Amino acid sequence: MSLAASVVAIVALLRGGVSLWVSSSGDRFGGAGLAGDGCPDPPRGRYLGGRPPYGYTLRDLGPHPNPAKAADGKRLKGLTPDEQTEPIVGRIFTEFLTGLGLFAIAEGLTADHVPCPSAHGRARNPHRGGIAWSKSAVRVRVLNIARQPYYRRLAQPVGNAELVAAHRANALADAHRDDPEFGYRFLVDEARNAGQAMAERTAWKICSDNGWWSAFGKRKKRGKVARVGPPVNDDLVKRDFTAHGPNRLWLADITEHRTGDGKLYLCAIKDMWSNRIVGYCIDSRMKSRLAITATRFRPTSV
Repeated sequence: MSLAASVVAIVALLRGGVSLWVSSSGDRFGGAGLAGDGCPDPPRGRYLGGRPPYGYTLRDLGPHPNPAKAADGKRLKGLTPDEQTEPIVGRIFTEFLTGLGLFAIAEGLTADHVPCPSAHGRARNPHRGGIAWSKSAVRVRVLNIARQPYYRRLAQPVGNAELVAAHRANALADAHRDDPEFGYRFLVDEARNAGQAMAERTAWKICSDNGWWSAFGKRKKRGKVARVGPPVNDDLVKRDFTAHGPNRLWLADITEHRTGDGKLYLCAIKDMWSNRIVGYCIDSRMKSRLAITATRFRPTSV
């Protein structure tokens, strides 16, 4: 939540209470909304459930709007400001808006012998000490967030989704570093072989955010900001493919074949004098070593 959104939420809470709609049996059907002058709004939105937050207490709002549930005796309950803790919540918001820090607010409440939430509700907080106000207790009131998700975030600052995205990005980065000429479709195959499976759209998003483009497929910008592209080999034969002796002119080509176990790449080298294959290599990855190995591996018979 941004600072502007937090201030808006605080001002709204200062102007009116929060109406939380529940049933006497704990059914979740209604919603949460702001109430002005202590009068709750009509039910709307989504009910989050749970016990009333610090500073509020439940009050009866009449029969259940569902006739079937009303016939069973179920009633609605909403939040109303608590006479004992409402001034404390207002004090926290006021001091926060004046620029006082969370730790300073907590120290001031403890120094004034104001009971903290754990001390105020000992019946539902027997596992807490209730000695003094903590900074986290002030923070959850200021940001209007629940305590359990806040502590879960503190215990695990990096979630599982962030870890999976980081491992996928590392696999794509390794593949891009080894073969900068690969586009995201080839990079996703390399990542899958490394154990990080993902959709092509996910690989495109990660590569796009990090600028991992193919060295040959991305149009270069003009001017001083343009990156230097890969070196281009000279046309040594001047487009003349006539050979005047053996091993004077070779042609090479790489083809991709789809198999039941994945993709297979074949690099073949042909001598233009004998019109025969003088070297080849087969690999599951189209890397530079594919062409280098093809020049060294000579077939026994052609």
